[in-house]
Amino acid sequence: MKDRGHNRDPKQCRMKLKELRQAYQKTREANGRSGSEPQPCRFYDELHAILGGSATTTPAVLFDSFNGDGGNTEAGFGDEEDDDEEEEVVDSSEQASRETGFPDSQELFLTLDLEPVPPEPTQGCLLDPAGGEGTSAKYPEIKKLMGPDPQLKWVVTLMVLTQLVACYLVKDLPWKWVFFWAYAFGGCLNHSMTLAIHDISHNVAFGNKEAKWNRLFGMFANLPIGVPYATSFKKYHVDHHRYLAGDGLDVDIPTAFEGRFFHSPPRKILWLFLQPVFYILRPLYVNPKPVTGLEVINVAVQLAYDLLIYSLWGPKPIFYMIAGSTLAMGIHPISGHFIAEHYMYLKGYDTFSYYGPLNWLTFNVGYHMEHHDFPSIPGSKLPLVKKIAAEYYDHLPYHTSWVCVLWDFVFCESLGPFARVKRKYKVAKAE
Repeated sequence: MKDRGHNRDPKQCRMKLKELRQAYQKTREANGRSGSEPQPCRFYDELHAILGGSATTTPAVLFDSFNGDGGNTEAGFGDEEDDDEEEEVVDSSEQASRETGFPDSQELFLTLDLEPVPPEPTQGCLLDPAGGEGTSAKYPEIKKLMGPDPQLKWVVTLMVLTQLVACYLVKDLPWKWVFFWAYAFGGCLNHSMTLAIHDISHNVAFGNKEAKWNRLFGMFANLPIGVPYATSFKKYHVDHHRYLAGDGLDVDIPTAFEGRFFHSPPRKILWLFLQPVFYILRPLYVNPKPVTGLEVINVAVQLAYDLLIYSLWGPKPIFYMIAGSTLAMGIHPISGHFIAEHYMYLKGYDTFSYYGPLNWLTFNVGYHMEHHDFPSIPGSKLPLVKKIAAEYYDHLPYHTSWVCVLWDFVFCESLGPFARVKRKYKVAKAE
């Protein structure tokens, strides 16, 4: 290219391609609206010849829970990697995901082959992309949002104490009321706590320099859930961000058995109910890892707490904690976020945000596109990311109801455990 008088480096070329693709998408959306005047776009005909058959901007299926008028599945930014090779892998995966549609109900997943990526990081924290020519360069105020959330530890402590009081209050209730409160109150609080643990796994409680304090605080937040969870979640959640939808790497992807068996509405309801079981067993089958010392400590601390509660107030508080956690991760309004985040509700998109009132209870986990772009920004500040960089997010499809997400998941033939993109990463071996 330099021989022809061009002086852009590869990064600048990729950024220019993103800008052209975004301009094409917006123009196509505008021209697709009835009664609108035809809108021009630079290189529109050429871009349409390249992207017209794949960049769908009109939803093939529109759900009550879903809003969107298409757009680029690449948010177009997220501080880009200094490592050009790794950045190219991310871009290629996103581009591939844009060009795919709903998997046929007789097929399992959509499999994409990607270039080699570096081995998993050894640091004790989730990595954010390094600064580059992406959004944080265009909007430097976004970088100021990164770092610990000083309020998180106090909110979590209050939640733990609230559940401790609830354990005392249910100890003498009839079993039917223990069950009711486990689902209606304890389940909501415990599911919210799992999402606080999600935030803590990104080191936003005490910051990246205090990784061990974050791990220990995660164990403290784990107490009301009743089963040890926080440390193992952290171990696998690294892979979810580094190898999103990676076959054999990201344990958030249902197995082939799940996709094949749970395909009818009754079976999909059963799958939703058993979702906590699959989240526990799937890592052991898909991507088993050695047990760490911190996991042993997590188990010991949790068992000690459970035994203390049992010795003080009997079995009902233990049932209240564990049943609440299990029920709220199954068929429950808040559990809709599991499905809303990465299932293909629209052709070409496998990551969605949710903008609705339940974000208040879930540490803004609904701002999921924003979270994947900037995982080190606390959930409490993710709405500011969308506000600051509105041009990158406002045109993307999103959900408005997790209840409708669950309804559509069960009763739409094009949705189910199989409605996921599955990427095959060629992981480079550590020397």
